Amino acid sequence: TGLRAEGLEVDVCHDGAGGFDKAIKDMPDVIVLDVMLPVMDGWTVLERLRQTGAMMPVLMLTARDASSSASRACRWVLMIIS
Repeated sequence: TGLRAEGLEVDVCHDGAGGFDKAIKDMPDVIVLDVMLPVMDGWTVLERLRQTGAMMPVLMLTARDASSSASRACRWVLMIIS
């Protein structure tokens, strides 16, 4: 991938449960997380990560309707700020 070409280490998981487990085990510097993952969706992964105290930056990606995803994302931002 382009990130690897820049010298970054990239790990890929194909479902939310596997991604959550790997994130807790490896504690990466940043996570790129798809909202529509199988097994456990991206929002649930994010919520569980935060419940464990993991505070690495997470970039959420989605192909869903922008208004519903933006509303949920705003709630997370407000929780982080407060």
